[in-house]
Amino acid sequence: MGVSMRGPRRGPVWAAGLWLRQRRRRWRTRRERQAERNLRRRTDQRPDHRMDWRHHRGLRWAIVATAAILVVWTIYSLFLMVLNTEPGFLRASQWCAGEPPRSYYCGQVEGFVKGPLVLALGLAVFLFWRYLRVRRWYDRNALRNRQMVIPTAERDISRVDVVGRDELCELMIQRLRDEGTRRPLLLVGGIGTGKTTTLVRLAEMLMATNVVPIGIDLRTVTDPEKLNFHQLAQAQFERTIDTQLHAAGEADKVWRRLWLENRIVVLADGLEEVLADGAQPADRDSLLREAIRGAVRERLPLVVASRPADPLRGLDALLLQLEPLAQGAALEYVQTRGRRSDAGHRSDRIAGLVKAADVAESPFYLRVIGQLYEVDRLDRVEPAGQGRSALRWCLLEEWCDATVAGDLYEDYGMPQIERSDAIEVLSALACIGLRDNQSSVRTTELSGADGTEDAGRRWILAELRARLHKLSADNPQDIGLAETTGDALNIVVKRQDGVRFQHGVIQAYLGSRFLTAAMRDDAFLEQAFTRNHGPGREMLSALTLYSRSGGVFERLDGRRKPSSSQGKLHRLGDALRHTVELRTDGTDATVTRNRSIVLVHRLCDAATGTRNRTRALEMFAAALEMDAATGHTVHRKLADAIRDAWPHYQGDGSVTDRPLEDAKIVLVHRYGDAARQLRDRPHEATGRRGQQPVPQYRQLVQMMADESSYLPRLAAAREIASGGGAAVRALRDLLDEPPQATDTLGQERLEELRTWIAPSLFLFTEAAHAPGEPDSQAVARENLRRWVDRLATDFREGARVYEITLAQGFRMAANCRTYPAHRSVLIEEAEKALRHSRFWYSHLVLIQALTLLALPGIPARRCKSGVTVRTRAGSSTSGPRSPGAVTAPRSPAAVRLTRSSSRSRTCASKRSSTAIRSGTAGWTSGRSSGGWGRSARSRASAGSRTPGCRRRTAGPSWRRGPNGCWPM
Repeated sequence: MGVSMRGPRRGPVWAAGLWLRQRRRRWRTRRERQAERNLRRRTDQRPDHRMDWRHHRGLRWAIVATAAILVVWTIYSLFLMVLNTEPGFLRASQWCAGEPPRSYYCGQVEGFVKGPLVLALGLAVFLFWRYLRVRRWYDRNALRNRQMVIPTAERDISRVDVVGRDELCELMIQRLRDEGTRRPLLLVGGIGTGKTTTLVRLAEMLMATNVVPIGIDLRTVTDPEKLNFHQLAQAQFERTIDTQLHAAGEADKVWRRLWLENRIVVLADGLEEVLADGAQPADRDSLLREAIRGAVRERLPLVVASRPADPLRGLDALLLQLEPLAQGAALEYVQTRGRRSDAGHRSDRIAGLVKAADVAESPFYLRVIGQLYEVDRLDRVEPAGQGRSALRWCLLEEWCDATVAGDLYEDYGMPQIERSDAIEVLSALACIGLRDNQSSVRTTELSGADGTEDAGRRWILAELRARLHKLSADNPQDIGLAETTGDALNIVVKRQDGVRFQHGVIQAYLGSRFLTAAMRDDAFLEQAFTRNHGPGREMLSALTLYSRSGGVFERLDGRRKPSSSQGKLHRLGDALRHTVELRTDGTDATVTRNRSIVLVHRLCDAATGTRNRTRALEMFAAALEMDAATGHTVHRKLADAIRDAWPHYQGDGSVTDRPLEDAKIVLVHRYGDAARQLRDRPHEATGRRGQQPVPQYRQLVQMMADESSYLPRLAAAREIASGGGAAVRALRDLLDEPPQATDTLGQERLEELRTWIAPSLFLFTEAAHAPGEPDSQAVARENLRRWVDRLATDFREGARVYEITLAQGFRMAANCRTYPAHRSVLIEEAEKALRHSRFWYSHLVLIQALTLLALPGIPARRCKSGVTVRTRAGSSTSGPRSPGAVTAPRSPAAVRLTRSSSRSRTCASKRSSTAIRSGTAGWTSGRSSGGWGRSARSRASAGSRTPGCRRRTAGPSWRRGPNGCWPM
């Protein structure tokens, strides 16, 4: 008897059921995919960037419904009273007309219900008669006057178009809208990075979601007892709506209603200057931390803008670093402000200024360029030297001339003489503010009526007397008139006892115009360098601008009297030359140069002596920029001092000190800029004993061997690679060394740096070289070939590390928008590395590098306004330029990858809209550690991290090197 081996019966019924299940599953999958596409389309293509906000509307609708019941019942009762009848289906009068106990309990219920109904009616009247009217008035006026919402904003901030910050603002709204998970947000950025402007844009987007933004100025807080964000916001809101109220208690009711409905967001500006006007308490940092902890306990939606400072460490807040602005958004902003009919006429000129002035790091200069372009004054900006500081000085000079001439702020009918005198008075006040490291300056500090220390005040006052034409420096009424004029010109905010400068950049520039007179008193620099852990950021910027002034203000030290008549002053430079009857000559420039050299030595000594690590790095960076302006006289000394002090600026590696890390990156950029300027200068004997100074790339490499942070090492690799032949000559012995075993951590970092720079260094070297000098291009090519050949012979487990870093180096080189003739050799080496690599991540990175290398020069792109912006092939941001716009020939693998180039660019643009949501807000402060680090929530939201590769972000999170974007 056999056993049947047949399977289960599958007849028509089973087949029909299987077909139905497949169709149902396919239909469900299609529906889910369509829903995802619709959601993505609505998210990416919304025109007004409207974000959802979790409002608490249940209580309001309950009150309205209860009040409506009372109103309807009252109207119904009046109607029955007039008719003297009652419908048969609703005989309410008989319910309570019976005998006890029914009549008794009916009266109890009636008395209990009547009170809540009457209370609901009163609340409904308040909601519709006072609350909604006040809210509509606030929203309507806030849209017209941004300064009502953000007190620290400029007077004409409504005319300024905020670009490049929408993704960051959307991220902040997402972090604030949920009461259960919200935390205070700390928006950190340096001088001129656009912190206040970002708060203004955030307020606009919050108002679009029916949220009431309330701005507070922390600079006005001088009493430690009043440092409470909730109370400060409530007081500011009550002062704003006071004119729309009829009773004293209505403001508190409106505030509480907004708080219950989750419609309040507090925007605080100027955390670094809180408690600065009065005597600072010894526990100021503890007071700030306690104020932030109070906001956390109350679950207050709070956004605080601040500069990098030591009190930020240990704050229980989520740190959002204000990253550099995208150059595309910067170009579009400038182009849309022009009055020309052919908007693209000066696109190349604007693009060059945007890149050379490094407006991505300091967007305030973007506004200056836009204003000068609007009044057709960009053609007059011609810097006398190299470097971004020279161009920035020329931009600020032209901006000042346009303000005095009346081209800017022409709505204010002021003569040029009054504008010129106002600029001089504000410059004197700015110089005093630089000395004390404060943006708010009292008028009595200039006149000396407050009894403070002299410290250069007399020389500043004597200089002011010599420069004024119509006003008197000894008349308080004239000084007050100049301050009022400065407020009308949107330079300062007039206060009862003085002024507050709107921008640190403007304060630094105006203050630099009186440094010549102030430094005649040694106590001026002594006070600036010894207090507050060294000179402030505005003071360092002012010293840098002074080194680029070229002796314009050198002879205006109060010793000469104006001999020209008070006539029409077309330009500020003409006014100054008429004042002294002299033009600037070589002697004036020499005096400024010699004083700048002395200042460089003093900055170097102060940086090595201070215990504030962040401030020391900032002083070193300013010293490098000033040394480049004076001819690189102490470049070697500065490089040695920075190298010797670099080990003291390292942490233990447990947490990331973000202000310190950002200061390191800025210092590395300034180091690279100084080295490139020294490389490009004409050969002449300027150093001691006729020796020509050379770029000190070796010290930079030695510094990176001790560097524990990833981003500064990556920035150093970019700067070294952009050095080209000069870097090859300085590091030839290091490049010729064969790959060694990484026994120590420092040796491992050096090997990582060598593999990073190998492809880019070969890309930036040129074949031409002077007689007697080695062929830098051949040395760089041999170094690259040696690393690629090692991939085919080294099968050790540790070889994967340099395989990854070499692949990252190829991608770094591919992102450089330069097209020399030997670019095809780089493509061939990348193909060879792809054949010999064995790790999947290396394959991915090399394929991406080959795709980027296959792309031709950047074509003309069209902005939203219809303006065409062209970028010349072969040009770089601030690094070396290739000798011609030569497109590299394509290899077979590069041709095969060309088809995927457009799709890869599209994918990159899509990634930029989502990467910012998880990448920009990834930094927070650990409460227990007391330092800067990343929270577990941020790490989880950012996704898994590829070994050896930093998380990719786009938009504001990209860091730019001297030759464009360098994503790693």
